Formats: sequence, structure tokens, C-alpha cells
Amino acid sequence: MSEMPSTAEFWPTVFHSFRSEDHKFLVVSTNNGLEVAVQEISRIEEALVLIRGRISGTADAGRLFLLPYAQLSSVYVNRPVRREEVDLYSPSVDPAKKLEVARQVAEIERQAREDARMAEAAKNGDVDLAHALKKLDTLRDGSLGAEQLSAPAESQRALSTKAKSGRLPLIGTRAGRRLPQAPSESTDEKDS
Repeated sequence: MSEMPSTAEFWPTVFHSFRSEDHKFLVVSTNNGLEVAVQEISRIEEALVLIRGRISGTADAGRLFLLPYAQLSSVYVNRPVRREEVDLYSPSVDPAKKLEVARQVAEIERQAREDARMAEAAKNGDVDLAHALKKLDTLRDGSLGAEQLSAPAESQRALSTKAKSGRLPLIGTRAGRRLPQAPSESTDEKDS
């Protein structure tokens, strides 16, 4: 069984391992139950850490906390953490690896936002739902290159204005706005 490093070695290693962009998600807990929501880890010294933040549950941001390592009990990430990004918070992971993980997570989040945007557009009738679902499936499969994923602007315009099969036109949507049709010749012949 490996020995736990001393408090004087452990906490500085932990605080140095966090990237500055991750500070705003951290909460530091003390032995007496105080929780400090971190804005910024200002300085890491030999026996204590200086943190700008607020007491959890309050709106008093910008306070400075001098927290002795001997009084700290834990640090937690106060947001949902994907399985792929756990390495961002591990003190034993190399900073270069953390940068690569951060890039991968950013791409996952970008793709999720695009999927949500496409689903919302389909829900609002701005895009043909079948086309949107096909594109989402293609993106998830990763079988097409980037040049094949974006349809030309003309075809996207055509998709957004064509009537959706199996749907009733809705007032206020593009699909619901229909131009009046000219009377057909057969109707004119019957009137004569």
C-alpha cells in the first residue's frame, strides 16, 4: 500500500495541477465544514493557499481566503464532469495530456451544440426533419468528411421552405405559408 504524501507536499501538488480556466468550477472544503467557491487560485505558498472566491451559497464574490493546508479536507468540481475530462483534474496527469483532453472535450461540446441546434431547427420547422436526423446519424457514425456534411445554401433554403410530408402546416412557420395558386384551366372551362 502506498503512503499518502504529507499535507505540505500533497495540497500544493493538487493546486498546481489545476488549469486556470478550471478554477471557476472548484469548491474547496475545510475540516470545519466551510466551503469556498473558487474564482481564482491566487497563490500557492509553502503552508497555505490564497484563493479569491466566495463562501458557497452566498453572492459575496471577490473575497480572499488564506487557507492553511492542514485545515483542508477536499476539493470538488461543482459541475457535471464527462468521463472524458476526468484527467483534467488529476494531479498525476501531464499538462500536455491535459491540453489534449481539453481539446477533445471542446470538440465533443461543439458537436453537442450543433446537434442541439439542428434538432431545434427541425422542431421549429426550419429544416426537414428527415434530413436533420440523417445528418445527425452521419455525424455520430463519423462516416462522412467535413465537406460532405454541410449542404449548399440553396439546398438548405429549399429544405426549409418545402412542405413537410405527414405534417399539417402550422401558422407562423415557413411550411405553413403557402402562396395562392392560380386557378387551373379545367375550372375555367367548367364556368363557361
